[in-house]
Amino acid sequence: MGRTTIVVAHRLSTIRNADLILTMKTHSDIVEMGTHSQLILKKGHYFQLAQAQQQDPNSDTHDEEIFCDNQSVQEAGEPEWVYILFGTFASMLAGATAPVVGIIFSSLYHQYANTDLANQVRQTRNLAVIMICLHIAGGIFTWATTWAFAISGERLTRRMRLAAFAAVLRQEVGCVFIVITFAATAFGQSTAMMPEYSKARTAAIRIFALIERRSAIDPDNDDNNGVILPLDNIEGAVEFKNVHFSYPTRSKKLVLKNCSFKCAPLSSTALVGKSGHGKSTVISLLLRFYDPQQGSILLDGYDLRSLNLRWLRSIIGIVQQEPVLFDFNIRDNIAYGMLDRTVTDEEIHHVAKLANIHDTIISMPKVSCYNSFAGE
Repeated sequence: MGRTTIVVAHRLSTIRNADLILTMKTHSDIVEMGTHSQLILKKGHYFQLAQAQQQDPNSDTHDEEIFCDNQSVQEAGEPEWVYILFGTFASMLAGATAPVVGIIFSSLYHQYANTDLANQVRQTRNLAVIMICLHIAGGIFTWATTWAFAISGERLTRRMRLAAFAAVLRQEVGCVFIVITFAATAFGQSTAMMPEYSKARTAAIRIFALIERRSAIDPDNDDNNGVILPLDNIEGAVEFKNVHFSYPTRSKKLVLKNCSFKCAPLSSTALVGKSGHGKSTVISLLLRFYDPQQGSILLDGYDLRSLNLRWLRSIIGIVQQEPVLFDFNIRDNIAYGMLDRTVTDEEIHHVAKLANIHDTIISMPKVSCYNSFAGE
C-alpha cells in the first residue's frame, strides 16, 4: 500500500530528497516546482531561499576559537604549590580515617564474642580511646584541608581577577562598549531609588532623634534625684496655686486658667463639671504626666517638680472610670504598682479587705483564690 506525504517546510535541508518541491510566495501563488537539483539550477526564488539559509562558518568574525593549554592552568597555581600540596596530603589523611574507623567498629563488635570479661573491658576501652583520637585527628585534618585550599584559592582568585581586569582595560573600545551600556543601565535603575534613599535617611534621622531625645518628665532619668518623703510623714495635702495649663497639641487654648484649690488631708474632694472642663487634666497634672505652664502644684507643701517622679507615682493610687485588669492572676493585679519591692501575702490580703473584695476572693475554689486569672 503506497503513501503520499505532503511536507510543509521552513528549513530547506529537510526536503532535499522530496520528489516534488513547490515554492510559494504571498497570496498562495506557486512560482516554482521541481526537484531540489532542478530548482537550484533555475537560480530562482528557491535558490535565493537556499542561499539565505546557508551559513558560512567564516562569516562571523567574533566566533574565535578559545583554548587554553594545560601548562597555563598549572602555572596559574604554582605560587601556592606548598598550600596545595599540604591541603592534598591533609585531605588524604582525613579520608583515611573513615576506613580505619570501620575497622575499629568491627573490632568492637568482635569483643562481644570475647569470653574473658576483664580482657573485653580492657580492649573496649583501648578501642574507644583510639576511636576518640581518630575523630580528633580527622577534625584536625579536615580543618587543615579547608584552611590550605581556602588560602590557595583566595590568592589564585585575586590574581585572576586583577589579571582579567587589566586585560579588560587593554581591550578595544568596541569590546567594552556593551559593558559600559549595561553599567549605565544599572546606574539608571539605581538612581530611580534615590528618592527612597532620601526618605530612608530622613526616617533614620527622626528615629535617632527620638531615641536621643531627653524627656522633661522622665521617670527613668538617672538625673531625677528629687525629694523622697518618708511615708510616715506624708499627710496627703494637695494644693493647686494659680495653675495655667494647655495641652501641647493645642497650646493656644487654656484648659486650666488660674486654677487654685486645696484638698485637705484624709478628706474626699470631688471634681464636678461637664466633659472637657479639665477634671481629668487635674489628675494628669497630679501624676505629672504634664507640667503646668504657670503656677505650681504642692503635696504637703512640696512642689511636685521637686519630688522624685517614680516615688511620687508609686504613692498615688488611681481608679479609672472603666477599670481594666491585666492578664495576670488576682494577686499580681493587686501588687502590680509595687515595682520597688516584693509584696507579701499579708499586705495583699490587707489591701483586699480595705477594698471589700477579700471575702469574694476567698469564696472562690481553694486551689485558686488569689491565683485565679482575671483580666483581658
